[in-house]
Amino acid sequence: MSPHAANSAPGRLDDIGDIDGLPDTVIQVGNIARLSEAIREKPRECETQQNRAGATFGATFLRLRGGEYRVVLTPEQFATLWREAQPIDAISDALSAA
Repeated sequence: MSPHAANSAPGRLDDIGDIDGLPDTVIQVGNIARLSEAIREKPRECETQQNRAGATFGATFLRLRGGEYRVVLTPEQFATLWREAQPIDAISDALSAA
């Protein structure tokens, strides 16, 4: 299945993101005029949806004026992404050095 827009309405208790088709991942998409509000609120909503879906990964795509997007992660989302991106050997080496 390729990624596509989800069918759930925003704010529903069963909302698990705006993009379907990415395994173990929740994507929240925001288009809010006040960027500071979007940066503060949308990643929290994404974490809630991520927990609801039982997904390992989550990210928030925020649309800027002009149509460009930026991806915003909470520190926990970034740490999970970074941890899971490490080669197995690097993790083993770090654990044995500790």
